[in-house]
Amino acid sequence: MAMRPLPILPVPRPVADEFSLVLDSARIPHRLEPARRGWMVHTPLDRRDEAMEELRAYMLENPWEPDGEEAEEEHEALPDAAGKYSGLYVAALLAVVYLATGPVDLRPDLVRILGANAEVIRSGQIWRAATALTLHLDFLHLLGNMVGIALFGTAVARMAGRGMGWSLVVAGGILGNLINAWVHQTAHVSVGASTSVFAAIGILGGLRLVPWPRGRGKNAPWVILGAGLALLGLLGSGGERTDIFAHLFGYLSGVGLGMGHAALFPQPVPPRWQAGALATTAAILAGAWGLAWIMA
Repeated sequence: MAMRPLPILPVPRPVADEFSLVLDSARIPHRLEPARRGWMVHTPLDRRDEAMEELRAYMLENPWEPDGEEAEEEHEALPDAAGKYSGLYVAALLAVVYLATGPVDLRPDLVRILGANAEVIRSGQIWRAATALTLHLDFLHLLGNMVGIALFGTAVARMAGRGMGWSLVVAGGILGNLINAWVHQTAHVSVGASTSVFAAIGILGGLRLVPWPRGRGKNAPWVILGAGLALLGLLGSGGERTDIFAHLFGYLSGVGLGMGHAALFPQPVPPRWQAGALATTAAILAGAWGLAWIMA
């Protein structure tokens, strides 16, 4: 029976033995083979996804922290709980911005400068697609998006890594706003992080549509897409002030970005790349705010 190594960096022999016991209990054929810095776990290719799910579940309950100078790289490659609190931090940042700006229902000047005005975006002020993600109409608008970003954004960060995950979520929101502006071609204005919330939902589906060791589940693609569209209908179409097109385009952008990420990065992204992606995303958002005030 042909076997291939699982996408886990070499681990110490005691950890490999624990993994072996987990796979034995799940009746998944496997073997352990020595590598340059430890041991690799090999399984049949058709049982690879199942084996990764079993090991991921085990590691969440029994986290292991590698020692030595290579610890950071090994930890990033293992199926761990990295990023499990990052959504709370992002939600808190949204709250901080809201405290600084107040409800934009009462600040038409901020909407004029920072809102995703379709006509103005089409004229060249594309940074509005980013700044609009940080504005909220009122406290209930903010609260809903804080909950959504904490839940779905965290899920993306745990699958793709904190840096790449949040970069995808922000990129999906920006892309959704840009498509929304292109479609409307009028003075239609959109604000709020909900475009990124639905981008995160789409990313979760996209990551599972491509054969990817950390993403593909047992559900058929149409089930995954259907679940995302159901959430879109349930959460994204309520209220007369809801921008359903922004939600839809955020979701579709997320699906595409998730699939692209899974295709481009079949292996875990190194920590340095994760940090770089996170820093780049923060710089883009800060730069968008800066351009908005300069051009105001």
